[in-house]
Amino acid sequence: MLDETRRRERLLRERWLTERGRVMLDGALTALRTGGDWRAHLVELPEVADTDGRDLRAAPCAGRDLTGVDLSGAELEFVDLGAARLERAVLRDASLAHANLAGADLSGVDAGGALLAMADLTGATVVDARLRGTAFTGADLTGADFARSDLTGASLFGATLTGTRFEGAVLDDVRRGDFAG
Repeated sequence: MLDETRRRERLLRERWLTERGRVMLDGALTALRTGGDWRAHLVELPEVADTDGRDLRAAPCAGRDLTGVDLSGAELEFVDLGAARLERAVLRDASLAHANLAGADLSGVDAGGALLAMADLTGATVVDARLRGTAFTGADLTGADFARSDLTGASLFGATLTGTRFEGAVLDDVRRGDFAG
């Protein structure tokens, strides 16, 4: 299973390593920041037909400024958003399984219903965020700051919570614990 996951990640990541892939990504990110149709830039992306065109799976976006972008329902599996700026971004119902968000600023993000299973949020700033029903199953939340965030109904099963801060956060009906053995 792990080998299959790594193979899938490698195949998705390779799409962005060509000159054409880099141009498509830059065009999509520019459109996202300016409110344009970002999906139009990805129509020739390999494997985009697997999605409705909202495909940034395994895209190298580390350190990018994506403040306020709307990625609702986007496929962001394996995306690298390490140290990215995503303040006030909309990630409702997005799939961020295995995403790298280490050190990212997600202040004020709306990620209700998003899937962040096995994601890396070590040291991320996730303050004042709307995270109702978000699944952090198996995610690494080490040192992340969720101050004043609404995690009502979120799932933290199997998540690593070492040093994670929840000061003033709403934790009603949060499901947590270890995986059943």
